[in-house]
Amino acid sequence: MSDDLKFTVQRPPAYGELTDVLPGLFWVRLPMPTMPNHVNCWLLDDGPGWTLVDCGLNTDDTFEIWDKLWRGLLRARPLQNLTFTHAHLDHFGLAGYLVKEMKCTVRLPLAEWHLLRLYNPKLVEKKSVMPPYRFLFEKRKIGREPSPNALRLTGEFAPERDCEIVPTDQAKALAAYLISLRADAVIFETPMTVAVAASTNAPAVSTNAPVAAATNAPAK
Repeated sequence: MSDDLKFTVQRPPAYGELTDVLPGLFWVRLPMPTMPNHVNCWLLDDGPGWTLVDCGLNTDDTFEIWDKLWRGLLRARPLQNLTFTHAHLDHFGLAGYLVKEMKCTVRLPLAEWHLLRLYNPKLVEKKSVMPPYRFLFEKRKIGREPSPNALRLTGEFAPERDCEIVPTDQAKALAAYLISLRADAVIFETPMTVAVAASTNAPAVSTNAPVAAATNAPAK
């Protein structure tokens, strides 16, 4: 079987290297701190702009690689579309930043992404001010086999080793509703504005003003 395969690229590219695979298709490899040690991203030439398939983790290394590419080889045209193969953090982690900075369209009709965001918005956007809706999820012991519907959580967001987080029917229904909304509108996190109370150290208004003239004086 392997003898029948023909590779257009003979070696894996270095991290951050823009590799021409086919006309209009480019490969970018990004580093990951855990195994597997990389994630593959793809750029499609759309003519007036670019479509990016997967964007990597929200890490300093990933940010620096994309920042260098968009300021260099890719600077002539904007990122217009951002889409994902599936809703794992190593594939969509930097999406929030790219949407804010590039004002690109997100193509992600995946219930898994919406469920992750409902469970903990910081899984999608670290600076999110949206509250979590964890009451829509059930934490339970893993049975003989893990549930196929369990959220794929890692690191600080993962439950205990013998537990899993499973969306309730209400969570699935809400995710289905969100998917049904417009997918061509740029939606980003709204920054929180904290109201500052007015100072209470202003001089008090004097109450020693002359008393109003009596109203029972003889009529003129």
